[in-house]
Amino acid sequence: MTLSERLEFYPYLYVVIFLVIGITTSIFSYESVDGVWWLAASCILSISAFITKRYHYLTQILLLLTITSIGGALTFRQLKETKIRLPQRACLYKAVVASQPQIKERVIACDLLLVNAQKAVKVKANIYKDSCAMTLQPGDGMYFYTKLKEPANFGNATFDYRRYLLFHGYKATAFLYTDYWGKGKVSLGSLSVIDRLRLKALKKRNRLLAQFDKWNWNRQEYAIIAAMTLGDKSNLDKNTANHYSIAGASHILALSGLHLGIIYAILMLIAGRWRNRAVELTFVIPAIWVYVFLTGMPLSVVRAAIMFSVYSLLSIFSREKMPLNALAFTACCMLVSNPLMLYDVGFQLSFMAVFFIGLLYRPLCELLPNRWRSVKPLYKFWQFSAVSIAAQIGVAPLIAFYFNRFSCYFLLTNLLVIPLSTAIVYATVVMLLSSIVPMVQTFAAHIVEYLVQLLNGSIEWIVQLPAASIDNIHINIKTVCAVYAVIGCFCILGHFLLKAIRLYRTIKIVE
Repeated sequence: MTLSERLEFYPYLYVVIFLVIGITTSIFSYESVDGVWWLAASCILSISAFITKRYHYLTQILLLLTITSIGGALTFRQLKETKIRLPQRACLYKAVVASQPQIKERVIACDLLLVNAQKAVKVKANIYKDSCAMTLQPGDGMYFYTKLKEPANFGNATFDYRRYLLFHGYKATAFLYTDYWGKGKVSLGSLSVIDRLRLKALKKRNRLLAQFDKWNWNRQEYAIIAAMTLGDKSNLDKNTANHYSIAGASHILALSGLHLGIIYAILMLIAGRWRNRAVELTFVIPAIWVYVFLTGMPLSVVRAAIMFSVYSLLSIFSREKMPLNALAFTACCMLVSNPLMLYDVGFQLSFMAVFFIGLLYRPLCELLPNRWRSVKPLYKFWQFSAVSIAAQIGVAPLIAFYFNRFSCYFLLTNLLVIPLSTAIVYATVVMLLSSIVPMVQTFAAHIVEYLVQLLNGSIEWIVQLPAASIDNIHINIKTVCAVYAVIGCFCILGHFLLKAIRLYRTIKIVE
């Protein structure tokens, strides 16, 4: 297959690869290469591609290099926006609480959006813990007097906290003492439409979370249900989160494509026999995005929502659905809107998991002999295992790099927790929708509680198994790249091996 044919078969995959090259190059050369040079390069390359359009091979290379230059220019602009000039003295600010406050030992941690400027400024704030701070909710207005500080690293810590904050849009940090802040109404005119919609969605989410309070679940049961259904992890304690990490079930607590897939299935079930193009366009797709806003727009859910939207549109217009192209198109949309998303851990884990599922799922399924595929329970089990193995291959190097851990029983964990988590989401939806029928709601609430207890019991059992995880893995980015290179070599080898297996099976059938 020629380069031209490959580009036609996976166009967005090549686009995202060269876009990523441009983003990473721009980040490393930010101090030495101005954004004007990136723009000039993109103009020259695009004009050159137009001039050489007779030579398809050269034209395609020039277009891909143009995409690299565009990625570099977008990244330079985004990096420039992360740096603003902060006042050198304490000032009075007006702000709105932009995230669910997290209660810590001595402080309340939350995100603030400054609204007394032409453009909202995102601030990572720690507020001294007192009775007033404990009542803060997303959307609350406040006034405070303090000196804002630029994001900085902690002492000798190896984690680059400063870059983490800057790449996630934080322009400053602040510590607020009791006597230097207070609640008050503020104008939201300087906020973007997306920010205002997100604040409204977070308020609605809090009203839904308030319905969980009346069932007197214990703190961690409540925290797990809130995390799995509405993306609120503010009440999860470190011990619970650590146990889920050891078992390889952290993805259950972080909203992802799995959870959105369950919501999508529920919506399609509600649509029922009236499901058609009009229903999908006017009900299913908008409802998915409403859920995305309700959960606070985490990157993994945004990625999944774009993918489901693309898939729905492709099915509506009867076009062939190609998972890798849909994934690459989603990545392009997100990286063009904010190139610095590339360095978000959730973004990387989410895309690598889905990429390797798209890459390895079918080959892994084909490894099962034909005579065993006729046994449906066995084949279903193998299909589920193939998804888990493919996803784990994709994310294992990144998990080892970021979290210094490898979960040994990930396959067993997924076999237990994914059916349970699916049942929990279904039961929670029934509980929330049946508020007008108290008897049904009470029954659903008890089912949810029992399922969460069963989920926690399964996690505790896996954690206590011998060698549940390999900890203290310390690798650098070069090692991660080397591991992915080795995985790539095995994938190529497996491709040829699978061809040999297919040929052997064909010969056996002919004989």
